[in-house]
Amino acid sequence: QVVCSQRDSHQPDVAAMASPDASPPSAEGSRSARVVVASSAAMKIGALRRAVDDGCFGGAGALVEGVKAPSGINEQPWGHEETISGAMNRLAAAKEMAPGADFYVAIENGIFEVATSPELRCFDLAWVVVEAGADGRQAMAHSVGVEFPRTFVQQAREEGFDKTHAGHKLAAANGGVDVQDPHRWLSSDRLCREDLLVGALSAAWGQLERQRSGAS
Repeated sequence: QVVCSQRDSHQPDVAAMASPDASPPSAEGSRSARVVVASSAAMKIGALRRAVDDGCFGGAGALVEGVKAPSGINEQPWGHEETISGAMNRLAAAKEMAPGADFYVAIENGIFEVATSPELRCFDLAWVVVEAGADGRQAMAHSVGVEFPRTFVQQAREEGFDKTHAGHKLAAANGGVDVQDPHRWLSSDRLCREDLLVGALSAAWGQLERQRSGAS
């Protein structure tokens, strides 16, 4: 069964988290790395915490801090361009709100349309951006896409992507669906949104780590 840090979308936001057995030093030297994620949502902070515990961003000694950074885009991002823009806006806001961190992380989910025969299909995935505070190097990756029923995407579009998102429409039609984590229901409880974010965070961190090592 899937186990995630956040099982309930009504769980309160989290400002900062660190492993109780965190032990410096980290990859950043004699002190623990400070990693700021551009969100106060427990699910996103939980995903970053899991990536840290897996050895990313300096490992288990790193302090994970969340700040509520605006995306500046629609409630329901549509397509790669708008979704990446939202992540970049969150990243810029987080750097202003919490200066001096070793690393910054921004996450934005969006819906994407794919042309398949004989119909168009919709998928939900997240873009992740990580940045090194010292030199501004960035790396990006996206999560595995999960197909989203087109009916609910169309309902959200008709109401206005600036007002609602497809997850709300799916949850309204299917009791028990978590508005913030429809991925669990869509995958028959095999994956939650946090699981998907951990994979994207690890991929983005690996690319940034390679850049910082000087590898071509």
